[in-house]
Amino acid sequence: MAAAAAGQGFARVAVAGGDGSIGAVAAGLALSPHSSRLGVIPMGTGNDFARGLGIPLDVREALEMLSSSNSRPVDLIRCRSPQVPGSERYSINAVVGGIGGRIGDRMTPELSRRWGRLSYVRAGAMELLTGRPSHVVVSIDDNQFCLDCLMLIVANGRYAGGAIDFAPAADPGDGVLDVTVVTA
Repeated sequence: MAAAAAGQGFARVAVAGGDGSIGAVAAGLALSPHSSRLGVIPMGTGNDFARGLGIPLDVREALEMLSSSNSRPVDLIRCRSPQVPGSERYSINAVVGGIGGRIGDRMTPELSRRWGRLSYVRAGAMELLTGRPSHVVVSIDDNQFCLDCLMLIVANGRYAGGAIDFAPAADPGDGVLDVTVVTA
């Protein structure tokens, strides 16, 4: 991964971006044999991971915090579909499926640039017109659940979807993930 290569030889790596960029770099660093600390400068559309950690959304304030704060370990989500070879993905904040996942799929860079934070509302309205329940099978540890749901959120962080508090008790460093199901 490019992030692992970029982090070689550096004790700290800072990412200026949103949840997707931060997650990609975090995954690259976590999979690297090198040890680097990750700094977050929130510059995305939703900035849910930064918000959940209490990182200021103002860039200058975030940079001040970055230069003066201690670091803390955080967990990384690894997900895969046994039916889809090569589907393994990593996320630092949340994995969202169903309507929420399809809203995320609609969140193109062009839509975000044009609509800013309102892009979530626009993508959500478009999805609600065609949204339907999804049948999902979720395996967590040794338990398997079959569900018909509108949305499934596996959360490491508290917020997803542009500051929606899907997992109020989530702690990105506690070693567990919070699962929220919105049933059909």
